[in-house]
Amino acid sequence: GVEVVGEVPELASYYRRHRALVAPIRAGSGTRLKILEAFACGAPVISTRLGAEGIDCRHEHHLLLADEPTAFAKAAISTIENEALCETLSENCRRLVEEKYTWEASAAKQLAGYEELLGGQVISSRSRSSPDSRNVPVDVELPLRSMITPLNGDAEEPEVDISVVIPTYNGGDRLHECLSAISRQQTARSVEVICVDSGSSAQDLETLKQFGVQVISIDKSEFDHGLTRDLGAEAARGEVLVFLNQDAVATDENWLSELTEPLLAGSEYAAVQGAIRELPEVEDRFYWNSCGDRFYFTRESDRWIERFFGIGFSTVNAAIRRRVWQEIPFGQAPIMEDKLWQRQAVEKGASILYQEDAAVFHSHDYDLGTLLRRCQSEGFGWSFLGERYSLLDMTRDMLQPRMYADLGRGLRQRQIRSGAELFFPVLRPLALYWGNHWSRGVKH
Repeated sequence: GVEVVGEVPELASYYRRHRALVAPIRAGSGTRLKILEAFACGAPVISTRLGAEGIDCRHEHHLLLADEPTAFAKAAISTIENEALCETLSENCRRLVEEKYTWEASAAKQLAGYEELLGGQVISSRSRSSPDSRNVPVDVELPLRSMITPLNGDAEEPEVDISVVIPTYNGGDRLHECLSAISRQQTARSVEVICVDSGSSAQDLETLKQFGVQVISIDKSEFDHGLTRDLGAEAARGEVLVFLNQDAVATDENWLSELTEPLLAGSEYAAVQGAIRELPEVEDRFYWNSCGDRFYFTRESDRWIERFFGIGFSTVNAAIRRRVWQEIPFGQAPIMEDKLWQRQAVEKGASILYQEDAAVFHSHDYDLGTLLRRCQSEGFGWSFLGERYSLLDMTRDMLQPRMYADLGRGLRQRQIRSGAELFFPVLRPLALYWGNHWSRGVKH
């Protein structure tokens, strides 16, 4: 009953289409790349302890470990019979790779080691992104001395170290969680929070009052993704401006420090991009996620990532040096203000550092209506930036085998719960194309 496929052009589709990977390694050395590859594809793994040696993983959390033949066989059978176990292993092993074993994370550690050996000198790198990376920037360092000096000789020094700018509108419980997480941050720096509110409910206004944030009120009709953030930045007094979504919640108490210290410590970076992670609760998010390569599987994202050295800048969780923002404000942008800023900044020689440890949880769940509006708006946003998504792009994206292998896995494991999740591999390309060619604005 063993199928031998021989040499294949790539392995990801094989990992994704099968129930689990067995790695019964009893002798040998080296890096266990097959296990990390399976983890990256969300495939549960059964291995020996020698087989998983050197990987920072735990038994029954990231994978199953067994050294004796009978125990190994029982572990393999459990992945066939136990749906909940498979789901847990799949989610945890995928998250482990995203946090510790991406090309970006590995390159950052190596560059940090080189910089330490060289006495703190800044190293330039234009690393290529992983084929599976999406919305995860590569550490790119380019000269920016002119942009981090004062715009004029007598410019006032900022009155606080960090200003957190958040556009708000009926954020509800997630807004409360967002502000609560900010209040728990462990930092010796002075911090202010500025919320630009577009007419939230009385409950949300009470939440803003409870946390003592500065509120700038605008009419809902005046909201613009670029200008609204500029309005908050204009009122800010901080040396570093942190831009955050109202539904983005810091994963730990060191988030703010990890995000801002590279800019406050005198490096030449113009901005820092923090990590964006899915909520750990599977039932609270869309099957295809709302960030990363499973959601952004289409070609327009590939082209942007390739053109900008692996960077996908996002104001969901980012910091910009105030003096850089003064030179390059967001400007009017009905959507994708972050990508517009990124392009302008990179054209001026800006550098953006990716900080894996400065992470927030940020997930969405979609029904058919909200999914179509989201993807159509993205299509319009790419058109706003001058990026075209062609009929050929749409057709090729709709026929990507890996998406249907992933869909099949979701159906087998009964993780597909809605029509939006079922038809996503087709609906996203269709809605993107429509939005890119026919939309005249953002869909609300």
